[in-house]
Amino acid sequence: MRVFVSATSIVSGGSLNILKQFILNCKSSVDFIIAINSKLELEPEYTNKTNVSFIKVVENSRLDRVKWDFFKAKKEISKLEGDVCLVISLQNTTLNVGEIRQMVYVHQGLFLHETSWNPLVANERKYAFYKYIYPQFIFAFSKSNTQFIVQTEWMRNALINKYRVPKYNVFNFKPEIVPWSDKELLSVDTNNDELTLFYPATGEVFKNHLLLLESIKLLSHKYSLLNKSLNLKATFTLDVNPEINTHIHNYLEENPSVRQFCEFTGPISYDQVKSYYDSCDVVTFSSSIESFGLPLLEAAMLGKHVLSLDTGFAKEVLKGYEGVDFIEDDPSLWAEHLNQLLENGISHNPRFVPKYQTSWYDFFELM
Repeated sequence: MRVFVSATSIVSGGSLNILKQFILNCKSSVDFIIAINSKLELEPEYTNKTNVSFIKVVENSRLDRVKWDFFKAKKEISKLEGDVCLVISLQNTTLNVGEIRQMVYVHQGLFLHETSWNPLVANERKYAFYKYIYPQFIFAFSKSNTQFIVQTEWMRNALINKYRVPKYNVFNFKPEIVPWSDKELLSVDTNNDELTLFYPATGEVFKNHLLLLESIKLLSHKYSLLNKSLNLKATFTLDVNPEINTHIHNYLEENPSVRQFCEFTGPISYDQVKSYYDSCDVVTFSSSIESFGLPLLEAAMLGKHVLSLDTGFAKEVLKGYEGVDFIEDDPSLWAEHLNQLLENGISHNPRFVPKYQTSWYDFFELM
């Protein structure tokens, strides 16, 4: 059995984790040919598998991606010796590969979420593209036997209900998360008198950093009226300036007193992320749109107290974990929860061991 895998736009982030997990879990009885980005350098543990070979593809723009999906992938497959009986796309979109059956791993959730975006507003234009135009590429070459794989039930339901994909063609398979060993964790120095928050997220609008910042502002005002010092430090893994994450920059310009309670590290390595996880008191997660929400699970697997926006995906990912507070989209409620933690201390929870019913094994059985 020969399987062709499309992963040409994957170079970093959550999608790279998916690609690596895919390779590690590949069935040894199947030959996989994986098309990857020419800039991607994989470690030997991924490239030394005898039944997995790689094709490097130059892809530097959206136009390159469209060309790949619409005709270059099919051309590449035609060059291969032997028949390809299945094409797997790990990057959301179907491909023009004739009658070959396809499986599509969907990890872009913007087009499935109910939130509307205005293409005339500069900082919403990108989201409007993914919401209103990108679905045309996702389903461009979908057929009656095309199967879609997602990571959460809300995405499965949205594909079925909004895009009329048959139930029997949509599957919710969870990614594999390996617990970190203690030797992988190296704490960051923190002030023991402070309540330390950590929010590992990019600066996308739907990550709702302003919700957290506004809650800190409200709490600071309350403490000021009581003539008390607010001992709190929130760490965010992003840059803030007039060109980058402008909405956050503008908020801080209008509310300069909030900045004293914040640290903006800029993008950091995964090892540094682990260190902040280990050192912080609380992991916050105010994002409203996620295909999975990995930081939620990583925090719980370390037994950290979690403050999360009250979303379906967060409740699904952390089902059974007692160390999480689900809070509505209201900064006064977030301020109230932060105040309770300051007054009552942090709960110490057993490390969470997720018991998901599906895994990569189910994915490969579907082939």
